[in-house]
Amino acid sequence: MKEITEQFVLGQRATNRHDVVARVFRLKVQKITNAITKEKVFGKVQCHMYSIEWQKRGLPHVHILIWLKQKLRSNQIDNIINPEIPDPDLDKNLHEIVMSHGPCEARHPASP
Repeated sequence: MKEITEQFVLGQRATNRHDVVARVFRLKVQKITNAITKEKVFGKVQCHMYSIEWQKRGLPHVHILIWLKQKLRSNQIDNIINPEIPDPDLDKNLHEIVMSHGPCEARHPASP
């Protein structure tokens, strides 16, 4: 989100800068796609596909489907995916890039 908000002038929001949102989002989709297919973070990929959708408030999200050549076991997945927010004292950078979803209402204007 920082890459997007750095491009705003005073008073702008993501809904004012669809060009910046789309460009940064495309770069992030490319980065995660490369991690999955080229860096093989889940193993060798047989094929993959993704679909980008835009939410009501103008923010994109992606659905990614991956077919792996070999099955992953649940304990292997647990080694890759961690549902905990990193401790800011141990890994400040990783803590800052974690995004958690909150209620999408007028009462929560800063919610992603």
